[in-house]
Amino acid sequence: EYEALGAALHDARERLRTLLARVQEESDQVTAAASELAANATGTASATQHVTGAVLEISAGAAVQLAALDDAATAVQ
Repeated sequence: EYEALGAALHDARERLRTLLARVQEESDQVTAAASELAANATGTASATQHVTGAVLEISAGAAVQLAALDDAATAVQ
């Protein structure tokens, strides 16, 4: 009886060890995926800032051109 109990405990311990190893592997994969997502989010935020800056520059340039056009129209009249 004790021998069977000992064998069962040994088997349970081995299954638990296997399960914990799998959980650790999955945890490592989730951590890696989270790191990739964070890096991508940082890159996206940086790209968005660049695009925003470019749009602001275009807007400012359009405002200057509009003012110049208004000045030219006024000068012609």
